[in-house]
Amino acid sequence: MVDVNIFISHKNKDSVAAEKLKEILENLSPTGDRLKVFVSEHIEGGENWFKWIQKHLVESNLLLLLYTDSSDDWEWCMYEAGLFTDLTDGNTKRVVCIHSTDERPEPLKHLQGVRAEESDIEKFLKDLFIGTNLLKLDEALSPWLEKNLDVVSKRAQEITLLLKRKKLEKNYSGNHLFIEVSDPREITKKKIPPDAIATSDQAFIWSLFDLQPGKWRWEVIEREARKNQYQLWLDELAESMYRATKGKKVHQARATYLSRTEMKNYRPVLYRFDKNSDGSMLFKVLFYEDTSWQFVNVPEQTATLVIALVMAMRMRHEVLTPYIKKFKTCKTELELQNTCTEIQQKISTIATASYIRGLTDEDMLKNVLMTKRVRIVFKKFTISIESSTKG
Repeated sequence: MVDVNIFISHKNKDSVAAEKLKEILENLSPTGDRLKVFVSEHIEGGENWFKWIQKHLVESNLLLLLYTDSSDDWEWCMYEAGLFTDLTDGNTKRVVCIHSTDERPEPLKHLQGVRAEESDIEKFLKDLFIGTNLLKLDEALSPWLEKNLDVVSKRAQEITLLLKRKKLEKNYSGNHLFIEVSDPREITKKKIPPDAIATSDQAFIWSLFDLQPGKWRWEVIEREARKNQYQLWLDELAESMYRATKGKKVHQARATYLSRTEMKNYRPVLYRFDKNSDGSMLFKVLFYEDTSWQFVNVPEQTATLVIALVMAMRMRHEVLTPYIKKFKTCKTELELQNTCTEIQQKISTIATASYIRGLTDEDMLKNVLMTKRVRIVFKKFTISIESSTKG
Protein backbone atom coordinates (compact mmCIF):
# COMPACT_ATOMS: atom_id res chain seq x y z
CA MET A 1 0.00 0.00 0.00
CA VAL A 2 1.34 3.46 -0.96
CA ASP A 3 1.67 5.67 2.12
CA VAL A 4 2.76 8.89 0.41
CA ASN A 5 1.90 10.39 -2.97
CA ILE A 6 3.81 13.47 -4.12
CA PHE A 7 2.65 15.81 -6.88
CA ILE A 8 5.38 17.96 -8.44
CA SER A 9 4.12 21.28 -9.80
CA HIS A 10 6.54 22.99 -12.19
CA LYS A 11 6.98 25.11 -15.31
CA ASN A 12 7.48 23.39 -18.67
CA LYS A 13 11.09 24.57 -18.81
CA ASP A 14 11.74 22.66 -15.58
CA SER A 15 10.27 19.37 -16.83
CA VAL A 16 13.67 17.66 -16.97
CA ALA A 17 14.40 18.71 -13.39
CA ALA A 18 10.96 17.47 -12.29
CA GLU A 19 11.49 14.06 -13.93
CA LYS A 20 14.91 13.70 -12.33
CA LEU A 21 13.56 14.76 -8.94
CA LYS A 22 10.82 12.13 -9.25
CA GLU A 23 13.46 9.49 -9.91
CA ILE A 24 15.59 10.59 -6.94
CA LEU A 25 12.66 10.64 -4.51
CA GLU A 26 11.32 7.25 -5.57
CA ASN A 27 14.78 5.70 -5.33
CA LEU A 28 15.07 6.88 -1.73
CA SER A 29 12.14 4.55 -0.99
CA PRO A 30 13.66 1.48 -2.68
CA THR A 31 10.86 -0.98 -1.95
CA GLY A 32 8.65 1.03 -4.30
CA ASP A 33 5.45 0.34 -2.38
CA ARG A 34 5.39 3.30 0.00
CA LEU A 35 6.06 6.32 -2.22
CA LYS A 36 4.68 7.46 -5.57
CA VAL A 37 5.55 10.67 -7.39
CA PHE A 38 3.37 12.28 -10.08
CA VAL A 39 4.54 14.68 -12.78
CA SER A 40 2.39 15.95 -15.65
CA GLU A 41 4.82 14.58 -18.24
CA HIS A 42 3.28 11.16 -17.57
CA ILE A 43 -0.14 12.12 -18.91
CA GLU A 44 -0.82 9.84 -21.86
CA GLY A 45 -1.87 11.16 -25.27
CA GLY A 46 -5.62 11.60 -25.61
CA GLU A 47 -6.21 11.53 -21.85
CA ASN A 48 -8.20 14.31 -20.19
CA TRP A 49 -5.26 16.17 -18.68
CA PHE A 50 -7.35 18.28 -16.30
CA LYS A 51 -9.07 15.24 -14.80
CA TRP A 52 -5.66 13.52 -14.53
CA ILE A 53 -4.24 16.47 -12.59
CA GLN A 54 -7.32 16.74 -10.38
CA LYS A 55 -7.30 12.99 -9.62
CA HIS A 56 -3.65 12.93 -8.60
CA LEU A 57 -3.94 16.13 -6.60
CA VAL A 58 -6.69 14.45 -4.55
CA GLU A 59 -4.51 11.36 -4.05
CA SER A 60 -1.38 13.25 -3.06
CA ASN A 61 -0.18 13.99 0.45
CA LEU A 62 2.45 16.50 -0.61
CA LEU A 63 2.64 19.08 -3.38
CA LEU A 64 6.15 20.19 -4.28
CA LEU A 65 6.36 23.46 -6.20
CA LEU A 66 9.63 23.99 -8.07
CA TYR A 67 9.90 27.82 -8.06
CA THR A 68 12.92 28.69 -10.17
CA ASP A 69 12.38 32.14 -11.70
CA SER A 70 10.34 34.95 -10.12
CA SER A 71 10.04 36.78 -13.46
CA ASP A 72 7.95 33.95 -14.98
CA ASP A 73 4.17 33.74 -14.95
CA TRP A 74 3.25 31.22 -12.20
CA GLU A 75 -0.52 31.57 -12.49
CA TRP A 76 -1.12 27.91 -13.41
CA CYS A 77 1.16 26.53 -10.69
CA MET A 78 -0.60 28.76 -8.15
CA TYR A 79 -3.89 27.36 -9.43
CA GLU A 80 -2.61 23.80 -8.90
CA ALA A 81 -1.51 24.68 -5.36
CA GLY A 82 -4.89 26.27 -4.63
CA LEU A 83 -6.77 23.30 -6.08
CA PHE A 84 -4.63 20.90 -4.04
CA THR A 85 -5.43 22.83 -0.87
CA ASP A 86 -9.18 22.93 -1.63
CA LEU A 87 -9.42 19.24 -2.54
CA THR A 88 -7.43 17.81 0.36
CA ASP A 89 -7.35 17.74 4.13
CA GLY A 90 -5.04 20.52 5.29
CA ASN A 91 -4.22 18.69 8.51
CA THR A 92 -2.33 15.86 6.81
CA LYS A 93 -1.41 17.49 3.49
CA ARG A 94 1.45 19.87 2.82
CA VAL A 95 2.47 22.36 0.13
CA VAL A 96 6.23 22.84 0.04
CA CYS A 97 7.82 25.45 -2.24
CA ILE A 98 11.41 24.66 -3.18
CA HIS A 99 12.69 28.01 -4.39
CA SER A 100 15.95 28.95 -6.06
CA THR A 101 14.98 32.64 -5.88
CA ASP A 102 15.27 34.98 -2.91
CA GLU A 103 11.50 35.32 -2.64
CA ARG A 104 8.67 32.80 -2.69
CA PRO A 105 5.44 33.51 -4.62
CA GLU A 106 3.09 35.84 -2.74
CA PRO A 107 0.23 33.28 -2.26
CA LEU A 108 2.64 30.85 -0.52
CA LYS A 109 4.63 33.27 1.62
CA HIS A 110 2.75 32.20 4.75
CA LEU A 111 4.07 28.65 4.32
CA GLN A 112 7.58 27.60 5.28
CA GLY A 113 9.57 27.09 2.08
CA VAL A 114 12.75 25.22 1.28
CA ARG A 115 15.62 27.09 -0.32
CA ALA A 116 17.40 25.34 -3.17
CA GLU A 117 20.52 25.11 -1.02
CA GLU A 118 22.19 21.84 -0.18
CA SER A 119 21.73 22.16 3.60
CA ASP A 120 18.02 23.04 3.30
CA ILE A 121 17.32 20.27 0.77
CA GLU A 122 19.11 17.76 2.99
CA LYS A 123 16.98 18.75 6.00
CA PHE A 124 13.82 18.43 3.90
CA LEU A 125 14.80 14.93 2.73
CA LYS A 126 15.44 13.88 6.32
CA ASP A 127 12.05 15.24 7.41
CA LEU A 128 10.36 13.43 4.51
CA PHE A 129 12.08 10.03 4.66
CA ILE A 130 13.42 9.66 8.19
CA GLY A 131 11.00 11.74 10.23
CA THR A 132 7.26 11.22 10.61
CA ASN A 133 5.96 14.65 11.62
CA LEU A 134 5.95 16.32 8.18
CA LEU A 135 3.14 14.13 6.84
CA LYS A 136 1.89 12.72 10.17
CA LEU A 137 3.03 9.15 9.38
CA ASP A 138 2.97 6.22 11.81
CA GLU A 139 6.46 5.16 10.77
CA ALA A 140 9.28 6.63 8.69
CA LEU A 141 9.25 6.09 4.93
CA SER A 142 12.88 5.03 4.74
CA PRO A 143 14.29 4.38 8.23
CA TRP A 144 17.39 2.78 6.67
CA LEU A 145 18.56 6.25 5.62
CA GLU A 146 19.19 7.16 9.25
CA LYS A 147 22.33 5.01 9.11
CA ASN A 148 23.16 6.15 5.58
CA LEU A 149 23.14 9.91 5.86
CA ASP A 150 25.85 10.14 3.20
CA VAL A 151 23.20 8.99 0.69
CA VAL A 152 20.88 11.80 1.81
CA SER A 153 23.69 14.34 1.45
CA LYS A 154 24.54 13.10 -2.03
CA ARG A 155 20.91 13.24 -3.18
CA ALA A 156 20.53 16.72 -1.68
CA GLN A 157 23.52 17.84 -3.70
CA GLU A 158 22.02 16.40 -6.89
CA ILE A 159 18.65 18.11 -6.30
CA THR A 160 20.34 21.42 -5.55
CA LEU A 161 22.24 21.27 -8.84
CA LEU A 162 18.98 20.50 -10.64
CA LEU A 163 17.15 23.52 -9.26
CA LYS A 164 19.87 26.05 -8.64
CA ARG A 165 19.87 28.62 -11.39
CA LYS A 166 23.07 30.41 -12.19
CA LYS A 167 22.30 34.11 -12.25
CA LEU A 168 22.36 35.58 -15.71
CA GLU A 169 25.32 37.90 -16.07
CA LYS A 170 24.08 41.22 -17.36
CA ASN A 171 26.25 43.93 -18.82
CA TYR A 172 25.11 47.24 -20.26
CA SER A 173 27.02 49.35 -22.74
CA GLY A 174 25.12 52.52 -21.82
CA ASN A 175 23.85 54.33 -18.76
CA HIS A 176 20.68 52.67 -17.53
CA LEU A 177 17.95 53.20 -14.96
CA PHE A 178 15.37 50.55 -14.06
CA ILE A 179 11.98 51.72 -12.74
CA GLU A 180 9.73 49.17 -11.02
CA VAL A 181 6.07 50.09 -10.58
CA SER A 182 4.02 47.83 -8.30
CA ASP A 183 0.67 48.96 -9.76
CA PRO A 184 1.03 50.13 -13.41
CA ARG A 185 -2.53 51.48 -13.30
CA GLU A 186 -1.20 54.40 -11.24
CA ILE A 187 0.94 55.64 -14.15
CA THR A 188 -0.60 58.60 -15.98
CA LYS A 189 0.43 60.51 -19.08
CA LYS A 190 2.13 63.10 -16.87
CA LYS A 191 3.09 61.21 -13.74
CA ILE A 192 5.16 58.24 -12.64
CA PRO A 193 4.03 56.96 -9.20
CA PRO A 194 6.15 58.53 -6.42
CA ASP A 195 6.62 55.14 -4.71
CA ALA A 196 8.05 53.48 -7.83
CA ILE A 197 11.54 52.14 -7.21
CA ALA A 198 14.35 53.37 -9.46
CA THR A 199 17.52 51.28 -9.50
CA SER A 200 20.94 51.90 -11.00
CA ASP A 201 24.28 50.36 -10.07
CA GLN A 202 26.20 52.80 -12.23
CA ALA A 203 28.06 55.91 -11.12
CA PHE A 204 26.46 57.99 -13.89
CA ILE A 205 23.37 58.44 -11.71
CA TRP A 206 25.53 60.62 -9.47
CA SER A 207 26.40 62.98 -12.32
CA LEU A 208 22.76 63.17 -13.45
CA PHE A 209 20.86 63.39 -10.19
CA ASP A 210 23.50 63.92 -7.49
CA LEU A 211 22.64 60.50 -5.98
CA GLN A 212 24.69 57.47 -5.06
CA PRO A 213 24.15 54.26 -7.08
CA GLY A 214 21.48 52.04 -5.55
CA LYS A 215 17.69 52.02 -5.13
CA TRP A 216 15.68 55.21 -4.82
CA ARG A 217 12.00 56.09 -4.70
CA TRP A 218 10.98 57.84 -7.90
CA GLU A 219 9.88 60.93 -5.98
CA VAL A 220 13.54 61.40 -4.94
CA ILE A 221 14.78 61.06 -8.52
CA GLU A 222 12.14 63.47 -9.80
CA ARG A 223 12.84 66.02 -7.07
CA GLU A 224 16.53 66.09 -7.99
CA ALA A 225 15.78 66.17 -11.72
CA ARG A 226 13.47 69.15 -11.36
CA LYS A 227 16.31 71.20 -9.87
CA ASN A 228 17.52 71.47 -13.46
CA GLN A 229 15.77 73.68 -16.00
CA TYR A 230 15.68 70.69 -18.35
CA GLN A 231 12.45 68.91 -17.27
CA LEU A 232 10.46 68.03 -20.40
CA TRP A 233 11.97 64.53 -20.49
CA LEU A 234 10.11 63.67 -17.28
CA ASP A 235 6.74 64.19 -18.98
CA GLU A 236 7.86 62.33 -22.09
CA LEU A 237 9.08 59.35 -20.04
CA ALA A 238 5.82 59.23 -18.08
CA GLU A 239 3.82 59.26 -21.30
CA SER A 240 5.99 56.49 -22.79
CA MET A 241 5.47 54.31 -19.71
CA TYR A 242 1.74 55.06 -19.76
CA ARG A 243 1.45 54.03 -23.41
CA ALA A 244 3.40 50.84 -22.64
CA THR A 245 0.85 49.85 -19.99
CA LYS A 246 -1.94 50.34 -22.54
CA GLY A 247 -0.24 48.21 -25.18
CA LYS A 248 0.29 51.20 -27.44
CA LYS A 249 3.32 52.14 -29.50
CA VAL A 250 5.91 53.98 -27.41
CA HIS A 251 7.01 57.28 -28.91
CA GLN A 252 10.71 58.00 -29.27
CA ALA A 253 12.04 60.55 -26.80
CA ARG A 254 12.78 64.04 -28.07
CA ALA A 255 13.73 65.95 -24.92
CA THR A 256 17.17 65.62 -23.38
CA TYR A 257 18.62 66.09 -19.92
CA LEU A 258 21.77 68.06 -19.06
CA SER A 259 24.14 66.31 -16.66
CA ARG A 260 24.69 68.04 -13.32
CA THR A 261 28.46 67.66 -13.19
CA GLU A 262 29.53 67.63 -16.83
CA MET A 263 28.40 69.43 -19.95
CA LYS A 264 26.85 66.35 -21.52
CA ASN A 265 23.36 66.04 -22.84
CA TYR A 266 21.52 62.72 -22.38
CA ARG A 267 18.41 61.45 -24.14
CA PRO A 268 16.34 58.97 -22.06
CA VAL A 269 14.88 56.10 -24.09
CA LEU A 270 12.43 53.50 -22.78
CA TYR A 271 13.82 50.44 -24.55
CA ARG A 272 12.15 47.58 -22.67
CA PHE A 273 9.30 46.93 -20.24
CA ASP A 274 8.55 43.61 -18.52
CA LYS A 275 5.36 42.53 -16.76
CA ASN A 276 5.98 40.35 -13.72
CA SER A 277 3.77 37.52 -12.50
CA ASP A 278 2.48 39.66 -9.61
CA GLY A 279 1.21 42.34 -12.01
CA SER A 280 4.03 44.81 -11.39
CA MET A 281 6.05 46.18 -14.31
CA LEU A 282 9.76 46.87 -14.75
CA PHE A 283 10.64 49.69 -17.13
CA LYS A 284 14.20 49.85 -18.47
CA VAL A 285 15.46 53.26 -19.49
CA LEU A 286 18.70 53.96 -21.32
CA PHE A 287 20.33 57.40 -21.07
CA TYR A 288 22.54 57.80 -24.10
CA GLU A 289 24.65 60.84 -24.80
CA ASP A 290 23.23 63.02 -27.53
CA THR A 291 26.16 63.85 -29.83
CA SER A 292 24.14 64.48 -32.98
CA TRP A 293 25.08 68.16 -32.88
CA GLN A 294 28.83 67.63 -32.92
CA PHE A 295 30.79 68.65 -36.03
CA VAL A 296 33.98 66.99 -37.23
CA ASN A 297 36.44 68.72 -39.57
CA VAL A 298 33.99 71.59 -40.09
CA PRO A 299 35.28 75.20 -39.98
CA GLU A 300 34.34 76.90 -36.72
CA GLN A 301 32.44 79.74 -38.39
CA THR A 302 30.40 77.33 -40.50
CA ALA A 303 29.57 75.17 -37.48
CA THR A 304 28.51 78.21 -35.46
CA LEU A 305 26.26 79.40 -38.29
CA VAL A 306 24.61 76.00 -38.70
CA ILE A 307 23.93 75.73 -34.97
CA ALA A 308 22.46 79.25 -34.90
CA LEU A 309 20.18 78.47 -37.84
CA VAL A 310 19.06 75.20 -36.28
CA MET A 311 18.19 76.92 -33.02
CA ALA A 312 16.35 79.68 -34.87
CA MET A 313 14.31 77.07 -36.74
CA ARG A 314 13.55 75.31 -33.45
CA MET A 315 12.33 78.58 -31.95
CA ARG A 316 10.05 79.12 -34.88
CA HIS A 317 8.60 75.62 -35.20
CA GLU A 318 8.69 74.48 -31.56
CA VAL A 319 7.65 77.73 -29.89
CA LEU A 320 6.29 80.48 -32.13
CA THR A 321 4.15 78.56 -34.62
CA PRO A 322 2.46 76.05 -32.28
CA TYR A 323 1.95 78.38 -29.32
CA ILE A 324 0.48 81.27 -31.30
CA LYS A 325 -2.26 78.82 -32.25
CA LYS A 326 -2.48 77.43 -28.74
CA PHE A 327 -2.89 80.88 -27.18
CA LYS A 328 -6.00 81.39 -29.28
CA THR A 329 -7.62 78.30 -27.77
CA CYS A 330 -6.96 79.23 -24.12
CA LYS A 331 -10.23 80.06 -22.37
CA THR A 332 -9.20 80.42 -18.72
CA GLU A 333 -6.43 82.10 -16.78
CA LEU A 334 -5.14 78.71 -15.67
CA GLU A 335 -4.84 77.52 -19.28
CA LEU A 336 -2.90 80.70 -20.12
CA GLN A 337 -0.55 80.16 -17.17
CA ASN A 338 0.05 76.53 -18.12
CA THR A 339 0.75 77.56 -21.72
CA CYS A 340 3.23 80.20 -20.58
CA THR A 341 4.97 77.63 -18.39
CA GLU A 342 5.27 75.27 -21.37
CA ILE A 343 6.76 78.07 -23.48
CA GLN A 344 9.30 78.87 -20.77
CA GLN A 345 10.35 75.23 -20.63
CA LYS A 346 10.61 75.03 -24.43
CA ILE A 347 12.74 78.17 -24.60
CA SER A 348 14.89 76.92 -21.73
CA THR A 349 15.41 73.65 -23.58
CA ILE A 350 16.53 75.45 -26.74
CA ALA A 351 18.71 77.88 -24.79
CA THR A 352 20.46 75.03 -22.98
CA ALA A 353 20.91 73.16 -26.25
CA SER A 354 22.51 76.28 -27.72
CA TYR A 355 24.79 76.62 -24.72
CA ILE A 356 26.12 73.08 -24.80
CA ARG A 357 26.66 73.33 -28.56
CA GLY A 358 29.05 76.23 -28.10
CA LEU A 359 26.87 79.29 -28.65
CA THR A 360 28.21 80.95 -25.50
CA ASP A 361 30.03 83.91 -27.01
CA GLU A 362 27.70 86.61 -28.32
CA ASP A 363 30.54 88.55 -29.99
CA MET A 364 31.70 85.45 -31.85
CA LEU A 365 28.18 84.84 -33.16
CA LYS A 366 27.88 88.49 -34.28
CA ASN A 367 31.21 88.29 -36.11
CA VAL A 368 30.13 85.14 -37.92
CA LEU A 369 26.80 86.66 -38.95
CA MET A 370 28.44 89.88 -40.14
CA THR A 371 30.91 88.31 -42.59
CA LYS A 372 30.06 89.06 -46.22
CA ARG A 373 29.75 85.46 -47.29
CA VAL A 374 27.50 84.58 -44.39
CA ARG A 375 25.29 87.61 -45.01
CA ILE A 376 24.73 86.44 -48.59
CA VAL A 377 23.93 82.88 -47.47
CA PHE A 378 21.69 84.13 -44.67
CA LYS A 379 19.82 86.43 -47.08
CA LYS A 380 19.18 83.56 -49.49
CA PHE A 381 18.08 81.39 -46.58
CA THR A 382 15.65 84.08 -45.39
CA ILE A 383 14.20 84.53 -48.88
CA SER A 384 13.78 80.78 -49.17
CA ILE A 385 11.88 80.63 -45.87
CA GLU A 386 9.63 83.53 -46.81
CA SER A 387 8.85 81.95 -50.17
CA SER A 388 7.99 78.59 -48.62
CA THR A 389 5.81 80.34 -46.02
CA LYS A 390 3.87 82.27 -48.65
CA GLY A 391 3.51 79.12 -50.70
